[in-house]
Amino acid sequence: MNFRKYYRHSGICPLMGLLKGLALGLAASVLLAVVYVLFRHYVRMIVLGTLVTILTGALASLAGLRGLKHGRVRSDAAANLVALLCGLTTFYVAWILWVALLLHRPGIGMVPLIEVTKHPSVLWETILWINERGTWAMRGDSEPVAGLALWLVWGLEALSLVGMGVFVSLLTRDSYCEACQRWCEDEENIGLMAAGDLDETRRRLKDGDVSYFLALGRPAENALNWLTVKLTTCPGCCALHTLTVVAMRPNTLSSLRVQDMFKNPTLMNRLILDGAEAEAVRQATRA
Repeated sequence: MNFRKYYRHSGICPLMGLLKGLALGLAASVLLAVVYVLFRHYVRMIVLGTLVTILTGALASLAGLRGLKHGRVRSDAAANLVALLCGLTTFYVAWILWVALLLHRPGIGMVPLIEVTKHPSVLWETILWINERGTWAMRGDSEPVAGLALWLVWGLEALSLVGMGVFVSLLTRDSYCEACQRWCEDEENIGLMAAGDLDETRRRLKDGDVSYFLALGRPAENALNWLTVKLTTCPGCCALHTLTVVAMRPNTLSSLRVQDMFKNPTLMNRLILDGAEAEAVRQATRA
């Protein structure tokens, strides 16, 4: 068995880089919260609203992570913290704007917005008052959703905004070359490989047997399963290469099932390769 190394961030977190991530992320969170509240206020479609909620949480997190990357922050803990703060800020600002919009009446200006911003206790008491009475109904002739059911809806909204941000943070972990002080880049024209036995492929890759993986060859045109290959390389020294392999299944409209969305396992995540192995991956996937 070969003892292979996997890329891990060094944990270095420059203060200015962290501040850049926070500034960009929080600014984007406030802006996205405004757009999100206006959209949800005027568009009452449940499915579309759910998708917009998830997208808002992801975009807020991505803005903060982009700032961290620009500031050369190589700390998973910092990335998770910024993503969490972006999600919480989006959620809190959205609540303030939504309550103010809900209570707004012609002729009184933005008094509710100012009050709930200055006094969080006022916001909380107002939320309790709204929850008792409800705000919307499933059908035009039904009672407004209130109480425990409304708390559940709000909880799912918070989970979507905040949880999606942290989830995006876990997915977007780029490699960084400490020798060149540069972020690695995804190589283009890296294609697909035949799936083969996924368990065996995973075991061989974890054992460092890259040759077994390369021997799988290209997938057939009518293949139902395949492997997506991602190769990243430092553009400076070209000495740091990482390999990520994900097993994919087609999700066509005729065969889409809920469990299919969670059946794309990552067989290998950022396995460090040497130059010869990286070149072999290029040749095998570009054939």
